[in-house]
Amino acid sequence: MNHQIVIDAHGLAVWQDGPSRVLQLATANPDAAGQLKTWLAAHPGQITLIADMADERHVIERLPRASRADQQTLIQRRLARQFPDSPFTCAWPQPPDGEQYAVMLIALTRPALLDPWLGALGDAAFHGAAVFRKLTSVPFLIERWYRRARALPEEGLLLAFGGGGMRQLLFRQRRLGFTRVIPARAATLAENLPIYAHELSQTLDWLAGQRLIGKHPAVRVLAARADFPLLRELITANDVELDFIDLAAQLANPLPANEAPSLLAMAIAEAQGRGALGQYACPPLHHARRIATVRRFLFGVTALLTAGQLAAAGVDLIVMDDLEGDIARSAASQRERHDELGALETRVRQQHPTAAMLEAGLDAIEQRTHAPAVDTMAVLVAVGRLLAEAPHLRLETLSWRLADTDREAPDSNNADVIIEFTAVIDDATDSAAESVTSPARHAETLRVLWQRQHNHPARIQAHADGRLSFAAALVTPGPAEEARP
Repeated sequence: MNHQIVIDAHGLAVWQDGPSRVLQLATANPDAAGQLKTWLAAHPGQITLIADMADERHVIERLPRASRADQQTLIQRRLARQFPDSPFTCAWPQPPDGEQYAVMLIALTRPALLDPWLGALGDAAFHGAAVFRKLTSVPFLIERWYRRARALPEEGLLLAFGGGGMRQLLFRQRRLGFTRVIPARAATLAENLPIYAHELSQTLDWLAGQRLIGKHPAVRVLAARADFPLLRELITANDVELDFIDLAAQLANPLPANEAPSLLAMAIAEAQGRGALGQYACPPLHHARRIATVRRFLFGVTALLTAGQLAAAGVDLIVMDDLEGDIARSAASQRERHDELGALETRVRQQHPTAAMLEAGLDAIEQRTHAPAVDTMAVLVAVGRLLAEAPHLRLETLSWRLADTDREAPDSNNADVIIEFTAVIDDATDSAAESVTSPARHAETLRVLWQRQHNHPARIQAHADGRLSFAAALVTPGPAEEARP
């Protein structure tokens, strides 16, 4: 919702997208600012602040041609010099004047009329109850209307009559070049008319002296139709031609039945439109608006970052859930592999019981290989020759060691190795008829073979399970014999 707030010497009035007031507060009311603050909190919207004051001062300055930055610096210096006590200033460009740049400096010279209301307006803007748009004035709003009225001349003086008196506005190339308010000093227009005529004469002389208007300027009178006959007396007092403009015909929206057409009503209608519009600097409300904008921006950034963090946390949570599922599946798969390896190891041990025996035998052979003073090759050759002539036997275990000649081979002082092995009778080579006597027969065969090959006796024992235990002494050549040619 858009609000137009008009501040004059008597107080404050609020329009809300319509032709009539919705709130009227007097300056003399000590609680007026608090009431405005409460009303704005309940009716948030955009605010256009309109100053309707006689205390507007206008000064035309001519500046040398310079860059835009230098011109702005000069303008700010001239504003500070011309209006040192007012923060509500404006610089309005004028038509070019030869080699110089003309600008009209404007200010509201009674800032105390605005100060009681700015605190409530700034507080509402800070807390987001209102959005401050601009601080403008009735002359700027009339200028917007004049720019659209193509039937009016580009240059001329406009006299506008309202409840506060007579307002004089000079337009050059449809731009506001001068404005002045002559306050009403009597209750009726007829009583004020001599004062208005005298002030009009002085204004025309001053404008001619400043070369802002021609000798016979076009003067337009904007007033209610009922006042036209009385206002024609201005022609008698001043040698000018007057053209009258009906104020009621300029209002886009009809007024309520109890309200008469007024200059302020036309200004309110212009404030509700869009487009370029002159405005005053208003540091308190501009500062509040900037703070509110930064505040909203920070809130937005915080909300965006929070949403981003929540989204990232959600994604991380989903990823963590997926990761935990992968870990659980990996652990289950690892347990399955471990169980399979355990079962495989068990099957290997069950299906290959001789693997451990083979490993133990290889370890024993390795130990015999590194044993001192034992000719391993002689031992293996002797056992191989013996079993080669007894193919019906299969070697199961084999071991050898250094002989204790005093105890184990008294009949052979040269015996240095004791060979021990076990053999199993291979049933595939024995006939069924000989299976009863085969262990003893095989034992005798081995004894005879060993005696014949090595000329040493052997101790052979036959077991009931078909195994033969063999033990015999073997003479191996010593180092001296190997060195002999």
